[in-house]
Amino acid sequence: MEITITRTGGFAGLRRQWVVTVDEPTAERLVREMGDGGHDVVLDGGPAERDRFSYVFVAGQHRMTVAESRLDGLWRDLVNRAREGAGPATPA
Repeated sequence: MEITITRTGGFAGLRRQWVVTVDEPTAERLVREMGDGGHDVVLDGGPAERDRFSYVFVAGQHRMTVAESRLDGLWRDLVNRAREGAGPATPA
C-alpha cells in the first residue's frame, strides 16, 4: 500500500510531499489507527507551536494529521523512511 505524506508549516511555510510503500501488516496497522476513513483524524500536540511542521498521512480514503510534536513510533518511522528513501521531496 502506498502512503502519501505531506509536510506543511515550518519557518517558511513550505509544503513537501513523499510517497512510501508499506507491507500489508504495516498498512493494516496504519489504517486501524487512521479510523474508518470518514473523517480526518488529528493528533495534535496541544497549543500550536510556531515554526513547527504538521504531517498529513493519506492511505486511500483514510487520512490522519499529526503535529510534529506528536510524531513518534510508526509515524516517525514512516517520515524518516520516506525522506531517506524517496529521493528529493516534491513540492505539494
